[in-house]
Amino acid sequence: MDYIETKEKNKEVQRERRQDKRFVFMVPQALKSKPVGKLHLINLSINGAELLLPEDSNPKIGQTIEGHIPLPAGIKGVDFKGRIIWISNRNRKRCGIAFEGMPESEQIVIQAYLDYLERDKIIYNFKKVINNYLTCIRTLVELYTKKQLNKEIIERQQVKYLH
Repeated sequence: MDYIETKEKNKEVQRERRQDKRFVFMVPQALKSKPVGKLHLINLSINGAELLLPEDSNPKIGQTIEGHIPLPAGIKGVDFKGRIIWISNRNRKRCGIAFEGMPESEQIVIQAYLDYLERDKIIYNFKKVINNYLTCIRTLVELYTKKQLNKEIIERQQVKYLH
């Protein structure tokens, strides 16, 4: 296969792998894997993931990585096998994998996990907005109360004439 065919095939693979919605983790999730060792999950979709690699690792495109994605609240995690489809050495070494041979039941579990993460993110953002509004309302009430109190003090201090 020559360079141009490889480049076209990579573009095709990139279009395919970007069709699925991905969840980006604010804090990368720790994973254990074979043969790379300790990885961190940067983002996840039902068909693949982006992983942060250890600095001393030297994986190759096409290499297979096996690992386990832990799930919250004591739910059994998902074992995966993925083929490395790209590697980046920018700031920190990262790679993208496409899951291989994953049963449909495991894909359903990952989809449910992704839905859970999206809902949790929406609730978190909603909570931030509500807390911000409550802080603003509290400040306005305090300012109004202080203004009313100051007005009352000024009225009491004024000299009153009885006629």
